[in-house]
Amino acid sequence: MAKTSLYLQALAEMKKKSPDHEKVFRLLEKSSDKGDADSKYALALCYHYGTLGQRNSKEAVKLLKSALSRKNIPEAMFNLGVSYERGEGIRRSEKKAYECYLTAAVWGDKEAFYEVGRCLYYGIGVQKNRGLADVWLDQARLLGVRD
Repeated sequence: MAKTSLYLQALAEMKKKSPDHEKVFRLLEKSSDKGDADSKYALALCYHYGTLGQRNSKEAVKLLKSALSRKNIPEAMFNLGVSYERGEGIRRSEKKAYECYLTAAVWGDKEAFYEVGRCLYYGIGVQKNRGLADVWLDQARLLGVRD
């Protein structure tokens, strides 16, 4: 799915020396309402971290899931895993967190390699397997990810 012009306008505004955060938020909302997955993911991050307004973990999770229903966004899947593991905006589930990290890694998210290894090492959402954990952690290090 091509990035919408509204999403690109929001990105351009954020690159300015003094961006208008309200304008960025409005552009992302309009683009998200039109179904743009990248805008949904960007808004999810805004709600998760409270960067362009109030923090709202439930809205962040809702937007992450909506973005992922439209497009495989590795970083969005990773963030959904973090939400599951911490129980932020969604019922805590270590198993689902592990599954999200694994999917994000398969889709190419570098940080997810470390999280898969960490989960395997400590048995978080998956049976503990230190040998397999070492493989994932070594790969994460090769990708430049440190704990």
